[in-house]
Amino acid sequence: MVLRQLICVLFMLAMASLKAQNFNGYVSSDYAGILGSRLNPASIANSPYKYDFNLLNGNFYFSNNIGYLTRNSTGDRGIRRFNDNQERFITGDLRLGGLSVMLALKNRSSIGFQYQMRGVASGIDITPEFIEQIGRFQSTNFVGGAVSDQKGDAAMSYWHELGLTYAFLLSENAYARWKLGATFKMVNPIGNLVARLENMDYELSPLGEASINTLQGQIGYSSNLDPYEPFAGNEALAFPDALGFTPALDIGFTYESVLYRDDPRAQDLTSYYPDILYEYKWSVSVTDIGYMTFDYGSASFDVIDILPSNDPINFDSLIVGANSILAIRDSLATITDLQALTGKYTVSMPTSLHINFDYNWKRNWYINIAGQFDLSQFMNTDYRLNYPNSITLTPRYETGEYGLYFPLYINLEGDLELGTAIRYGPFTIGTHSLGSLLTSEKKSLGVFFSINLRQLKANARKPYCFGKSKTGSALINRERKPLYKRKSLF
Repeated sequence: MVLRQLICVLFMLAMASLKAQNFNGYVSSDYAGILGSRLNPASIANSPYKYDFNLLNGNFYFSNNIGYLTRNSTGDRGIRRFNDNQERFITGDLRLGGLSVMLALKNRSSIGFQYQMRGVASGIDITPEFIEQIGRFQSTNFVGGAVSDQKGDAAMSYWHELGLTYAFLLSENAYARWKLGATFKMVNPIGNLVARLENMDYELSPLGEASINTLQGQIGYSSNLDPYEPFAGNEALAFPDALGFTPALDIGFTYESVLYRDDPRAQDLTSYYPDILYEYKWSVSVTDIGYMTFDYGSASFDVIDILPSNDPINFDSLIVGANSILAIRDSLATITDLQALTGKYTVSMPTSLHINFDYNWKRNWYINIAGQFDLSQFMNTDYRLNYPNSITLTPRYETGEYGLYFPLYINLEGDLELGTAIRYGPFTIGTHSLGSLLTSEKKSLGVFFSINLRQLKANARKPYCFGKSKTGSALINRERKPLYKRKSLF
């Protein structure tokens, strides 16, 4: 029962609201302001905004190839599992933030502060047979078969996050500019659940009973979840207490080719300077460098192997009927040699490498190619959260006032999503998965929104937020007086 509940929790993340995908298509734009620093801290250096104050933002995404939501013949909604030989994955991202701000400083540097609550669920390297058969071993599709070498890792974490960003120009000349930025984070974990299947071999009789030859793995959770019924307690599941702060880091670098285009009004000896000041740019960043530390909950356990006297059993009733992790542990103790997991364990942040190319095409059209690659395996932790490797292609049309975005997301695990978003004034809203909103069979879902109060430098008396007022970029979008009309100084 608890395994079914855990799967349902992951689907509820999607139904209730989402890096794997994070403000997809929008976050790579300079007009994303403070939210753009989530992808690359360097993005806010030389920002088009004098300031950007985010009141509220949310980003919700879920995708998998384990099962999908559908309706049966009676109209009830449920989960139907896929039936193929592909390696399984599951990924979910939930973010809710606000009261965040970016301020432009002198010398085109910027400082930013963000608060958000984040939840990440990831399942990786999951072999398909066991996850497909569990809970229905007695189905005619599976009886009489044999399965070997079943493996998989899964983890879920939720945390508070405070981030302080500083970004600046390393250098600039008539042809190029180089930016550098970093975000120092303080992460305050709220809870964690991990599971690992190291190896499992079994055979199913014609009656659907399982003869298990090998079973090794772990199930663990953070100790602050002990009081709650799905784990080892008797209280209803509630929002647990946070566990204390731990540091993390984002760092990013950007190269921009300086924009130069002839002004159609050049015959009047005027000039035009747009808000976006590059012809194209390359960006590289590494985000979520760090890990979280937890104490094992009291019902956490490690399965060493199957007991030698094990007879064929109804594995469905043994495991799927359990209503807590403690009950799973007690059930498995009848057929396996297991021991309690105690002490501390570590879980990586979803550390990722981002490589981004953005081309300022013409007449406010841009083309962006973004790659996200998992680096969590290099964090040397007991378990890891991760985002799948992916590539996103986004054509977009945008000005300082509004924007339209059309991201095509390709998850290298086999997920293909077309999204869309619109920004107008202070409001941004979009979906990572346009198709999932239109189909009744949902294996993914993603939406995001943001509400910002901001000012373009072009509309400000000065381009930065502190110091005395001086002539700044208030004039950059205005026509200059032709030379022949200007008064001589002599």
